[in-house]
Amino acid sequence: MASAVSDRFRVSLVQMQVAPRPEDNVAAAIRALAASSRRGADLCILPELFTNRYVGQFPDARARSLEVVRLPMPAARSLYGVPITPSYANHCLANGGVVAPTYGLREDRVALDILGTVHPGREIVGVDARYLERGGGAVHCITQQRPAGRPLPP
Repeated sequence: MASAVSDRFRVSLVQMQVAPRPEDNVAAAIRALAASSRRGADLCILPELFTNRYVGQFPDARARSLEVVRLPMPAARSLYGVPITPSYANHCLANGGVVAPTYGLREDRVALDILGTVHPGREIVGVDARYLERGGGAVHCITQQRPAGRPLPP
């Protein structure tokens, strides 16, 4: 007897509050995965780095507190109905400079000035990222590694 194949695929996106002890986080993740499976999820996605607290939530190896620097956040918009969230944090350090995205907004100058104070002695270069964001990223994203091999067919 042939079985029917469903054309639906259920994805569970798990949100977690990260605790100081990694073993507590792993146990919480296992409980969340089990609950998602019971609810019929075909795929469960955990937060990246769920086992430990994020940088900035604890001191560094020398017991120094980390300073969080706030950058302006351009308003989210959509391109052909797809939501796009531009970010000045998506910049890249390159030798003696910082390559930072700009979006044709008045916040661009403020963000570039803040990056200049965070990276003293480096040249701050803004590049128009409005076309890059169509692909879902900006300056830092396009500088990442490309795996070897053939591209997947469309």
